[in-house]
Amino acid sequence: MTGTVRFTDADVAAFASASGDHNPLHVDPAFARSTPFGRTVVHGALAAITVLPRLGDVNGARFLFREAVFTDEPYRIDRGEGRVSLSGRGQAALKATPRLGRLRPPPSTGPTALLHDPTTRTTPRMHREITPGVVLTGSYEPRWDDLAAVAGRPVGTADLALAFAGYASGMLLPGRDGVLAEIDLRVHAPSPPRHALGYRLHVEDHDPRSGLTTSSAILTAGGSPLAELRLCSFAGRRAPQPTLDRVARHLRPGSGLSGHTVLVVGCSRGFGAALTLALLSQGATVHGTYAASPRAAVQLALHSGPHSSRLWLHQADATDPAAMRNVLTAAGDLTGVVLNATPPLHPITLSPDAATEARRHTDLAIAAAMVPLGCALPALTRGWVAFVSTEALAAPPAQWPHYVAAKAAIEGLAAWLEHNRPDVDAVVLRLPAMRTELTNTPVGHLDARTPEEVAARVVRRMLDQDWATTCWSFPEEATIR
Repeated sequence: MTGTVRFTDADVAAFASASGDHNPLHVDPAFARSTPFGRTVVHGALAAITVLPRLGDVNGARFLFREAVFTDEPYRIDRGEGRVSLSGRGQAALKATPRLGRLRPPPSTGPTALLHDPTTRTTPRMHREITPGVVLTGSYEPRWDDLAAVAGRPVGTADLALAFAGYASGMLLPGRDGVLAEIDLRVHAPSPPRHALGYRLHVEDHDPRSGLTTSSAILTAGGSPLAELRLCSFAGRRAPQPTLDRVARHLRPGSGLSGHTVLVVGCSRGFGAALTLALLSQGATVHGTYAASPRAAVQLALHSGPHSSRLWLHQADATDPAAMRNVLTAAGDLTGVVLNATPPLHPITLSPDAATEARRHTDLAIAAAMVPLGCALPALTRGWVAFVSTEALAAPPAQWPHYVAAKAAIEGLAAWLEHNRPDVDAVVLRLPAMRTELTNTPVGHLDARTPEEVAARVVRRMLDQDWATTCWSFPEEATIR
């Protein structure tokens, strides 16, 4: 049995209102753009409620969330072999299976922490606050009629419990940076009475390294249990904004680039921000562009400190020729250009269903390099262009075929420039994995390096005038222990 579904922004807004899950990852586009997802994400609980009827008349179910679900994209619902899946971009985003047996009840003892209205919480819960044994209790007040409208059917206990699961993960534990990984649900009363709902949420385990929190919960009505749940959620770590102090740990301030003017396309976060600060620390004047991250741009300006008079920030989409021409007019003659802008990276599989997303990603990546390059070339005489690429080209991750295809195309542009404009030095920067939002997954940060370290090494090679080497790589430097 197969069906299709396409979620809309209106669906997400309606579910946020009905469930009380106003996590900014779902409802705040500016916040979502600063995460690895690059845009707002459909609530996992909404996706689970959508596929729930395909499971049939069951007393419980287990939902595994494998990938993010986005609005305005087609998803296929398949039922077979005792489970239901929601798939898009050539891979399963959600798998649901009927649950057999009972969940182990949560412990009846432990410290209790009563919370104020969690929707007023604007900061993420710190990892040190999430400790095994902590119990949160409170009332849950969904909008029943609105939830029925979202579900397209009368509200059952399973619908309420799934809505609560999203609320618990996104608004309570872990809170703002919470992303659901699993819901294990057992229903006690299929038809819920319209009584006041209460909950008891017990933290069973928390891994600070991965950010994985495992909790058990009981949802009650009038004091009687409606459902038991086991929740697994990842508490995302926000990649810290680069700072001059952290750059200085790897590159002493100097004046070797005084009189140089550099355009950094994609400057506001991650490696772009670190490189901007590293260039400023060596005396360069930097014109930086950003498309949709004004908060990060403000932070970059603040972190530029004593070099702020040499930093010029421009909000401009790198794929927009008119916007980039305006930036180049303001910048004047250039010494160098760094092509760093790239679209958000969403995992896909190499399949026909993923071709549309792969083409979209590759088209945007090429345009984000070709448009600024085309606009800047007239202002570059005896200058240089740095094309930001990745060492992943040497060992492509399974779910990044579109990313490595786009970076290979960027390196092709560098080869074109080297051959057709010998008066301009072209260099490819094959960067290692870094602690940036582009790949800030629960385990992706564990072996990644800081963008300040990598940016410092790039600028050192610029200071050394290493333009004869057309592809720069940055293996980890050996240390003596």
